[in-house]
Amino acid sequence: MNDKIYIPSKGPGSWKELLAQPEKQWKTGFSAKTMAYCWEDQNGFPKEFYKPLKDSGLNLDMLIAIPEYKVYLDNNKAPSQNDLFVLSKDSNGLAVIMIVHSFSQLNEWFNDYLGFVRLLNPSINSKIDEINKCKTLSSGIDLYIGWIKGDDKYLKIMYDRATVGNLLTS
Repeated sequence: MNDKIYIPSKGPGSWKELLAQPEKQWKTGFSAKTMAYCWEDQNGFPKEFYKPLKDSGLNLDMLIAIPEYKVYLDNNKAPSQNDLFVLSKDSNGLAVIMIVHSFSQLNEWFNDYLGFVRLLNPSINSKIDEINKCKTLSSGIDLYIGWIKGDDKYLKIMYDRATVGNLLTS
């Protein structure tokens, strides 16, 4: 298998096979499944990204988004698997965003995210719904990182679909 070839999505269900632990992570109400439905419902960035992008001075056009993309940050360690890797462009050229798009009501794992951000750039004090420039890669491409809180309407949609599915099968 060549992990350098990416096939276009056939819908939200295509995202499941990319998860590290699909049976554990692909559940109604969990961020992975909810995020898949949210992004597949858009043409570009979801609306909750508009303000963080604007606040960070970014006016990006999304070129490609790769769910659960593995990035080798250190050749001696295992790769980091981020929710979504977005290659985009603006008037200055290409930019990369590593995104955590969380639908957690309690912002679970945000402290783990902060620890990860500080490993990449100790001077960043990231906040929820904020996108920060992390570094400029050796290729000259800027790397941004952000934790964006997902729109609750997608959690509701997922619970409504699960309820309808349960009613139809009972």
